[in-house]
Amino acid sequence: MTQSGGYVYLDTTANIKARIDSQAYTRRILNNVTIERQLTSLDFKVNILNKSNILTITYEAEKEDIDSGIVILGNLVDELRRDYDKDIQLKKDEFNRQIFMKNNQMAELNLQKKDLEKQIQAKEKSISDKYAQIEHHKASLKAYDYRIDNLLGELKSIKEKSQDILMDGGELSGGQQTQQKNGQSDILYPAAIQQGMSLFQELRNQINDLRIEKEFSRTSITALENDINDLTWDIERIKKEKTLAIQTDIDTLQTEIDKLKNRVNHIQGIKMISEPVSSVYPIKPKVRSMMILSLIAGIFFSVFAAFFIEYISNIRKRSEQE
Repeated sequence: MTQSGGYVYLDTTANIKARIDSQAYTRRILNNVTIERQLTSLDFKVNILNKSNILTITYEAEKEDIDSGIVILGNLVDELRRDYDKDIQLKKDEFNRQIFMKNNQMAELNLQKKDLEKQIQAKEKSISDKYAQIEHHKASLKAYDYRIDNLLGELKSIKEKSQDILMDGGELSGGQQTQQKNGQSDILYPAAIQQGMSLFQELRNQINDLRIEKEFSRTSITALENDINDLTWDIERIKKEKTLAIQTDIDTLQTEIDKLKNRVNHIQGIKMISEPVSSVYPIKPKVRSMMILSLIAGIFFSVFAAFFIEYISNIRKRSEQE
């Protein structure tokens, strides 16, 4: 069925008429039916009514052959149905093949989608890990600042003590010089100065090392923040460019599959609406009667794929005219 609600036909009334007119069914029908009169051809008259999808088929027979004529018309319908049932089955097979292929495509797309979702999850975990590393570095910065402040305090204290020792040493070299010559101060004074200088240098080295570590943490935080920005951008790109595109393809395939399944479920073959009868009026001076078969021709698919067959036969009384 089209979007406007019209039917889509598998064949046209013109093609069906051409099949019948070509005597394509004559041999098959004669092989199927048993009639007393020996026939070599079947003269079906096929007309298309008002350019519609309706075919009117008439068949003339002697009065005594009316029953056989009705059987012949019925067999014609059976043969038409048999032919188009094959076409319908082929169409169903084609639809099912398309459904199978589209299901495979959709399965592949779903795998790609799951893979992208895993990539996104991995990137999101990486972002979370990097935020944790940033917090660790920030905590380290605070610890470095605290330790550096303490070391600077110790450094200041050592410097002040060293200055005091130097001052004490100057005083000792004055009025009390003779007294200290025999004491221990002349030994302790250089040692205290040396120890102070050594500790002072050690503290300076520690402060320098901490400042290097502090700068490393700052640089690491900047690098981690840049990584987070890159990962966030990459996640958004995957979601927009890949995941959404794949989902659009999946939705499109699902719509196509649903349409194909709908077509398969609604394809139908020929349906006989009423039995044929013969006319009630003579058509010739001879003892002949005419049987009329009308059918809505065309095999259509999508929502329906069917022949609507209607036999219209009016039995005519025999009128012999010499």
